[in-house]
Formats: sequence, C-alpha cells, structure tokens
Amino acid sequence: LGAALGRAQLARLPEMQRRRRINASTLADRLADVVTTPVTRSGVEHAWHQFTVRVPSDRDGLAARLAAEGCASAAFYRTPAHRYPFVASRSVLKETPVVDRLAKEALSLPVHPLMSGEEVQGVAEKVRRLARP
Repeated sequence: LGAALGRAQLARLPEMQRRRRINASTLADRLADVVTTPVTRSGVEHAWHQFTVRVPSDRDGLAARLAAEGCASAAFYRTPAHRYPFVASRSVLKETPVVDRLAKEALSLPVHPLMSGEEVQGVAEKVRRLARP
C-alpha cells in the first residue's frame, strides 16, 4: 500500500520540488540579512527537504518565540554524530569546535510545498521580527 501511494505521488514530484525551490528562494531573499541562510553551488539542484539557517545567538529562544506565534521550526541534529557514545568511542575526532558551534546554531524553517506564498512570507516576517542579534 505504501509503495502504491509513493508511486502515485511521483507524478507530483516535479511540481512539489518547484514549490520548495520557490519557497526556499523567498526565505533566503528575505532572511539573508537576519540569519545565515543556506548556500547552494552553481549547477547543483537542491531538494530543499529542509531550509536550515544558522542563528548565532539564542537559537532555542527564537524557536520558542516562533512557536508562540504558531510558526513551526525545528533544531534537528542537536548532537553531532561524533558525540554519540557509540561513535565517540571509536572516533579520532575529539575536539571539533566548529561542528559543536554549528550544531548549536542550526534551525530548520518550514519550506514544504503545500505552503502558500503568503505563508512563506509570514514565516520570513516572523523570523525577521523575532530574531535577536
């Protein structure tokens, strides 16, 4: 059943990807001066499964303020992979200050293809208003 549903959804994939690109572009344009937005290389087509920005100060506070206004966000991957006990016991990576800092700054904003342009603009407006330097 799951495979049948997934196969039927494949016909919608190009349109869904197009909407994600538009939504990500809108967020990047509106937020570049407030948070660090994702960078894509020329010639590479990003899937925009997530739109993850860097919030250098008070990432969790921003997420809480967004949630209070009904705007979803998520701090995925709070713990870098090499910090999990199983990996850490086998890893040569011990001191990784850049990775540790980035894990504390990453916040994913909604970018899904069912969002309207107005909803994307609303997310951007809330981030702009609620982000604190």
